[in-house]
Amino acid sequence: MFCTHCGRQIEEGAKFCTHCGARVEQANAGPRPEPVAQAASAGWEQPNTMDEEPPYEEDPDAVIIKRTPAWKIILVGVLDVVLLGVVGAEAFFLFLA
Repeated sequence: MFCTHCGRQIEEGAKFCTHCGARVEQANAGPRPEPVAQAASAGWEQPNTMDEEPPYEEDPDAVIIKRTPAWKIILVGVLDVVLLGVVGAEAFFLFLA
């Protein structure tokens, strides 16, 4: 018995094809379909698209945004707090004297 969808041989009395999953019609009065040749045996290979250029052209005026590392942001924040503390303490003691 052959699948009417993919043409592969399946077990007698099967309700579904074990290869493509198509429902098998039991009333098969027509001629047997020939098995479908596999793509690999037909000499067809999937093209390698990784080596090709992208299908779009890059905009030379596009702005590239680079992410700032977290340690730099933390360092700037700590230096700001220290600087504000020094300036605040200096101003406090300057106006008290």
